[in-house]
Amino acid sequence: DKLQIDGGNILIAMFRVDESHAVYLLNEQGVNRYDLVRYISHGGSGYEQQEKSTSIAKTDTQTQEGAKDPLSEFCTNLVKKARDGKLDPLIGRESEIDRTIHILARRRKNNPIFVGDAGVGKTAIAEGLALR
Repeated sequence: DKLQIDGGNILIAMFRVDESHAVYLLNEQGVNRYDLVRYISHGGSGYEQQEKSTSIAKTDTQTQEGAKDPLSEFCTNLVKKARDGKLDPLIGRESEIDRTIHILARRRKNNPIFVGDAGVGKTAIAEGLALR
């Protein structure tokens, strides 16, 4: 009876695939299908407090070991690069940038996703957005 598929549905469905890399990684992080279904169906009530204390303990341990902040380790600040003039201008992709801005401005479902083969310009569109 659901008219919409969300991220939770996809995560739960991934557990049905045998020998999935995604399921392997989730299991390595201590996430199993039962916990995921319980968390999604109950909105995380009762589960969040336990999860927060576990993640705080992990963060303290990682900080003590000298681990980097995941955001700075895995992400690039494109706006800062654009301000510093380190990005090339985007030419001929105005419609994609306009569509991305339109999606970002929506009240709901405002997460644009750039999908495509390597080299088609996904990063260039994100950089062009940062330049605006």
